[in-house]
Amino acid sequence: MALKLENVSKTYTRNGLDVLALQEGSCSIEPGQFIAVCGPSGCGKSTLLQVSGGLMRPDAGTVTLDDQDIYALSADERAGFRGASLGFVFQQFHLVPYLNVLENVLVASLALPAKSPASQRDARDRGLALIDRFGLRDRAFHRAAQLSTGERQRVALARALLNEPRFILADEPTGNLDEANGEEVLRHLAECAEQGTGVLLVTHDARAAEVASRVVEMEAGSIRDEAMPWGVA
Repeated sequence: MALKLENVSKTYTRNGLDVLALQEGSCSIEPGQFIAVCGPSGCGKSTLLQVSGGLMRPDAGTVTLDDQDIYALSADERAGFRGASLGFVFQQFHLVPYLNVLENVLVASLALPAKSPASQRDARDRGLALIDRFGLRDRAFHRAAQLSTGERQRVALARALLNEPRFILADEPTGNLDEANGEEVLRHLAECAEQGTGVLLVTHDARAAEVASRVVEMEAGSIRDEAMPWGVA
């Protein structure tokens, strides 16, 4: 059931120079775990997340889910894998500005294979339930531009959860939020883990230490997996 990275490397070329973003990194996450990936800017955290989510092919190593190498899949198969198994939350939200809250949440259902009208209704019901869960009932038919920053991030989280993913991959989801809204997003992610969804969070936010069950430290493309709860000596 684990999502595993084994000996993964990734190098970028910038201005004619090679930049090693990941260096033979290995880590894994299982459903129900909440892992915080911490480290300075430019250490490879976002690259780790994108490689883990099937968004960026590594130069070497493997990324597997249930022993299936996701980069051995075709592009269409990999897109289907992401839609069915993963939910993404980004710092910049990536909401569609001309869609309302419910429509933005339902965008995630488009990533699944062709569905019957009944399953479309199921998606709408799940979307409305998630909107209610995140305190957005009165905003369901408001466009993204009419929302506060905190509300936009909660919409992004609802969208990530629509397809009932096994894992949520979150890239600095509190980076644009004030303290109160940041704490609320972290609390919701912790609840997701408690309900059985694996959460892989890359962050500069020290408050993640209060909710994550495990920490992965990164520095200059290298991964140091502590494999223990925060606060344990």
